[in-house]
Amino acid sequence: WSSDACSSDLITTGSKSPQPIADLTGPSQGQASGVPGAASVFDNTSMTQASVASGQSVGYRFVAPKNAVQMYTVTNGATGDDPTSWVLEGSRDGTRWFTVDQRYSVTWQWKQQNQPFPVKNSGRYQYYRLTVTGTSSGQPAGISEMELMGKPGGSEEHTSELQSH
Repeated sequence: WSSDACSSDLITTGSKSPQPIADLTGPSQGQASGVPGAASVFDNTSMTQASVASGQSVGYRFVAPKNAVQMYTVTNGATGDDPTSWVLEGSRDGTRWFTVDQRYSVTWQWKQQNQPFPVKNSGRYQYYRLTVTGTSSGQPAGISEMELMGKPGGSEEHTSELQSH
């Protein structure tokens, strides 16, 4: 899981207690939106899934401000195509969206495989959406789980927000 994008944030120095990153989503943390069944993508089980066609999104709105998302995981579904390309975006107001990460040609070794991805442009956003831009054979992708990972708590001392916002 180590990457240049977030590995320095995972190192504990001095007498500080370790503060590992954790999934910031969950039923009591916010609300899913987008395609029918979007809530199943954030229900903390890979036994459920949503069908997401190319050009469609699954989103999540936090009920309260959270720390910056440092990485995320995507689990492909038990059925349907695999998502191979997507854009992860963040928004403070649900209207203006900024690219947080973008992936192309992602491969999956098996069904219900969970893969981690470091966030390339971290920031504190209340809204996130993952828009599928490609699937393994052009049919809708099955996505069974997505986790937005960051340090737990409502705020952090050092937030690496995009300066252009």
